[in-house]
Amino acid sequence: MPTDAFSLPPWVVRVCGDDGATIGAGILLPGEFVLTCAHVVDPFPVAGRMPPPVRVTFADLPVDDRGVPAEVVPDAWVPRDECTGGDLALLRVAEPCHRRAATLLSAPLPDGAELRAYGFPASIDSGVWATVRPVARGGPCGEWMQLEPAGRGVPVQRGFSGTGVVDPVTERVIGMVVSEFKDEGIAISWMIPVDTIIGYLPMIRRFAEGPPALDGSFQSIAVSTGNTDVLPGQPDAGDRLARWLAEEDDAPALLVVVAGDAGSAASVDVHRVVLTADRTEAPALRAAGIGGPDVPPGSVDLAVDAAGLGADDLIELIARRAGVSPPALHDPGGAPPMTVVVSGVDEAHEPERLVHELRDLIESREERVRVVLVFRRGGSVAHRTAEKAASGYQSAPPDPWIDARLDELAAQEQAMWERYVETARRVADVPRPGRTADLLRAQAGQRSRHPSFRDRIDEARSRAAATVTALDALLARRAELRQLLGAYRDRAIRAGHVEDRDLDELHRAAYRLLHRNPCDLPGADAAVRRYAEAIRDKGVRGPRR
Repeated sequence: MPTDAFSLPPWVVRVCGDDGATIGAGILLPGEFVLTCAHVVDPFPVAGRMPPPVRVTFADLPVDDRGVPAEVVPDAWVPRDECTGGDLALLRVAEPCHRRAATLLSAPLPDGAELRAYGFPASIDSGVWATVRPVARGGPCGEWMQLEPAGRGVPVQRGFSGTGVVDPVTERVIGMVVSEFKDEGIAISWMIPVDTIIGYLPMIRRFAEGPPALDGSFQSIAVSTGNTDVLPGQPDAGDRLARWLAEEDDAPALLVVVAGDAGSAASVDVHRVVLTADRTEAPALRAAGIGGPDVPPGSVDLAVDAAGLGADDLIELIARRAGVSPPALHDPGGAPPMTVVVSGVDEAHEPERLVHELRDLIESREERVRVVLVFRRGGSVAHRTAEKAASGYQSAPPDPWIDARLDELAAQEQAMWERYVETARRVADVPRPGRTADLLRAQAGQRSRHPSFRDRIDEARSRAAATVTALDALLARRAELRQLLGAYRDRAIRAGHVEDRDLDELHRAAYRLLHRNPCDLPGADAAVRRYAEAIRDKGVRGPRR
């Protein structure tokens, strides 16, 4: 992959119709395959009919390049269905492409990170980059990820469907743009994560890096043995897990359940919940008509059976799934947020140490790692240790100090947002500020006992205040430059330079930049400097500052 995150990757595909007109984008994969959206190839699919062939060329070739023919692979055509999701097509190119293909990444999605996508809007034939941030799950069955613009550049729009969403840290494709929505200044879009794509098109797995979310013990439909001799476990184990996953950040960071022996009803329920929560397995469950609990796809990032594993082995598996080294896993900002299900804890090597290690991981990551510990039996030392640790994450009594500070933070961030909107109308490329009051309020019930929680609120308030100061400074600088330009103009006129063509052109250029909304502030600053230097070159002293 390119070392420059903004360079144009050779795998970005332009998908064209028979007439050569661009109809969307695609991702070149090894073996002369191209991944794109089904609606790009055929916006009005008919059941039982294969879509028409298309032509594919590449973003770094001339716009008028006709490309080469490509047809949908018969077993890789998944038109969009509002009930079951989809909207995927794998094309086979008729001729070798002789260029580097994309590498897909199967991993937990980064939290709020800036991502990039290259598409072909109608107004920019050659294509353009868009920067986005993941916001939340959405789309059919909750299997897509909603994106929002990460700056004031070109938003994702028509012409981006089928393009890869790139994580600039790993330089890997983590998803594919599938839809967009624009209305009255709102610009949002959605992507299909790689793990969901693999769920619909299993042949894609060979093109992806990263281990799957579920180990072999979970990658099949569990069936009750009906054997009454097995230890039954807690009857509500599956329901508790489903509720905990559905609540996400509103739930405690650690859940402990007893599921009994493999084949027990409780164990089967837990197994099914985990399958339903996995992005890769969920499409197959829906296609088979197998009902399941209402938990979001992607709410489990890793599920492993700990039988025979040591604590270090488990930490290594979590780190591999996160795409980081084990030491980096403990860094609060070193890995994406994760939800990990560990079954068979009481059959692990040194189960007590495993519980302690996972508790320490939760603490070191400031609860950005959430853990489910599934025991076969209750009452062991490890189970009691886990229950005691979990009790520390239960909802704490209301804290008036925290409630008051969160109210103040919410008011601060609302004022900050209003100032941002006002400033962004007048000054170009103003960074979009983040808002954390709602997230912190949702976390307060479980996390207010954490010693760093009050510090996080104070830090958020400090960031909001600093953001308002920075926004005010931008508007103040524009006003200062306007005054300075006017003062230099007055000096030039008094010195007799009334119809100086060179000075007039420089003045007009600076004036236009300063009075255009939004204002290119660095460009305006440079234009005023050029005008001031030209006046000084003519022997006119500048105004006092």
